[in-house]
Amino acid sequence: MIRICKEHEDWLEEQLQKGVISTETLLLLHGEQIEFLQHERLVHLIVTLFTGGMLVVFFVLSFLLESLLVLILQVIFAGLFFAYLIHYARLENCVQKWYGIYRQLWERTYGT
Repeated sequence: MIRICKEHEDWLEEQLQKGVISTETLLLLHGEQIEFLQHERLVHLIVTLFTGGMLVVFFVLSFLLESLLVLILQVIFAGLFFAYLIHYARLENCVQKWYGIYRQLWERTYGT
């Protein structure tokens, strides 16, 4: 997903330099991409919260049951949780950057 963000940013910059597509059209296209990324971000937030919840469940179970299986599951969910946290943070940074790009396109298009 991060690669797609970078490709879109490069494509936008290329289109702005060429000047073939109007900034108004670029603004609309970029707005649609932001909507797509917001949906992706929501899905990853839900998955991250679920994974974090399961990590807490297995953490509590590890004290109650003292089972090797529970410990293994706890380690697996800890790894997944931190991987999802990193990915979600990158998505969030991408969305924030895209909001800035959208604002710049708006100013170029409407001058406000």
